[in-house]
Amino acid sequence: MKHVKIPLLILILLLVMQGCSQKDNEAAAADWILCGAKILTPGSPAPVCADLAVRDGRILAIGDAKEIQRLARSGTRRVDAAGCTVVSGLHDAHVHFESGAKMLSERMSLRFMNLEEIQAKVRAAVAASPPGALILGYHFNQAYFPNGAWPARHDLDIVAPQNPVVISRVDGHSVWVNSKALEMADITKETPDPQGGEIQRDTAGNPTGILKEKAGNLVAGIQAPDMVIPGKKAKDPLAAAIRHANQLGLTSVTTSGSLELVERLRRLQTQGQLTLRFHVWLDGEEIDAHLQKGARFNQGDDFVRIAFLKLFADGTIGSATAAMFSPYRHRPDSSG
Repeated sequence: MKHVKIPLLILILLLVMQGCSQKDNEAAAADWILCGAKILTPGSPAPVCADLAVRDGRILAIGDAKEIQRLARSGTRRVDAAGCTVVSGLHDAHVHFESGAKMLSERMSLRFMNLEEIQAKVRAAVAASPPGALILGYHFNQAYFPNGAWPARHDLDIVAPQNPVVISRVDGHSVWVNSKALEMADITKETPDPQGGEIQRDTAGNPTGILKEKAGNLVAGIQAPDMVIPGKKAKDPLAAAIRHANQLGLTSVTTSGSLELVERLRRLQTQGQLTLRFHVWLDGEEIDAHLQKGARFNQGDDFVRIAFLKLFADGTIGSATAAMFSPYRHRPDSSG
């Protein structure tokens, strides 16, 4: 009987190997294949014509058409890239995603505009909105203004005398407001600078309309009707901003945030709507509150992770709030 056991053992081994081979083939099967692309891989000097196979949301292989088609199965979907260039997803290492989402949905973009162009946009927003509506804008940059000078409340009063106007600077560290906004926020000559902020003043001590750093919080509570921005109001600004980021090629971000943002992102993830990876930093000044709520760092998964704390020291050069060893050239009275 001994001579029978060897062929039987070989047969069992062959069956096991066949089963393993079948499982390996199934594991290597692509969910979908991108065909006819020009793919730029890390380290390569130029894009190469190739196909790309994906399984479980991850790249399985890149190679010539014959090689990649071996990974196709009956259920594999094929997408024709039609010769388009494919690059790795982009990662933005410093964003304020939640506030940016609100800006995209609820504020006017004023990027790269000069003073006259901004005034025209504000005038149009006033005309389209209810009387007394709060006019919100973002991304002004005084570098586009005459002589690079800071604007003043009077520049907005001309086009919006009865509406509060609040416009954030491109770096988010200063806001420009009009006289109505100062009035509604009760900011006067006697108002002291808040800790960590500056109310810019003229030679007589009156607010000019520029509020730096935490002074910008003084106008955050203005109560007024919402402005009207045709086609901009999104039902879910966060989800809309994620789609916008994807359209720009972003696949991951490192962003300011809160535990509430983390929970919102996880709900989107559960619903299958999270198509952007989030590494969230929390405010270092609130570390005790974060810990009491159960936050732990490096907590999460590949899509939503609490990454680190941010400790804030001074400001930015563009807003002249960054601490310098010498005074700013245009502000000889201030070194930040």
